[in-house]
Amino acid sequence: MARFLLPVGESTLLISVDAAHAAAVNGGPRLLARMADKGQLWPDAKINMTCKLAGEKFYADWFGAYGKERRGQVGQTLPQGTIAAQCRKDYRTARAELDPRFRKPVELILLDGEPLLAVGKSVTDYANTSICRSIAIERFTAGLFLLAQHYGFCETEFA
Repeated sequence: MARFLLPVGESTLLISVDAAHAAAVNGGPRLLARMADKGQLWPDAKINMTCKLAGEKFYADWFGAYGKERRGQVGQTLPQGTIAAQCRKDYRTARAELDPRFRKPVELILLDGEPLLAVGKSVTDYANTSICRSIAIERFTAGLFLLAQHYGFCETEFA
């Protein structure tokens, strides 16, 4: 069972993701963790980890807003509706900050658990699988970097 601590105002929400949901999004948070552990999100190690944190925060906001299972809270208690509303607001704000070129790959990979090749084919017209996969990775990592900037995790400009 995966667990995420999600800060909501003065409180912290503990989100538990059951095995069935984790299996359904096998490509999402697990792929993010694998890519970050291998240093594939960004060449610089510090930015690589900030991209991972941004992806985890984006996923936690989405899951806190639209996920079916919320186990409880750590710290001050807030009503579940308030927490879901805050998560929805944070998710929608972050989503709006992403350029559509990067939003679609980030959501398909991280939230829907789509494989990189399928995402690459959905965002480009190339038939070559290597090119499709490369484009998916490039747009996914750029989207994570932009999310890191949005969340204030990274102050480096995107070049």
